[in-house]
Amino acid sequence: MTAIHHPLLFAAGVGIFVIGIMLYRWSARHDLNGLAVDAAWKAASSRGKTAITPELQAKLDAFNADASTVGRTKQVAGLTIRHFLAQVVGLVSYAAILGGLALAGAGAWWR
Repeated sequence: MTAIHHPLLFAAGVGIFVIGIMLYRWSARHDLNGLAVDAAWKAASSRGKTAITPELQAKLDAFNADASTVGRTKQVAGLTIRHFLAQVVGLVSYAAILGGLALAGAGAWWR
């Protein structure tokens, strides 16, 4: 008698779980809410000193470096699209993580 009753189901669940974690990490990098909260937390922990995260500073520097209004508009549109895509991918990652855990549990204990 093996410890895992359905090894292929268990492996599929672990694979989906890993994909969900990778999707979550991608969505966290491109989510503007997370960047803003991280910058606020860093400013609060440094007791009001000007503290901004390098990711947010890079985005602001690129925005200020562009002299044309059209270029700035394209940057804002790209950030906005990436933010909303990150929100959707974040929800998909939660579903993949839960589904992967469910499949791995079913593969381990379902007879």
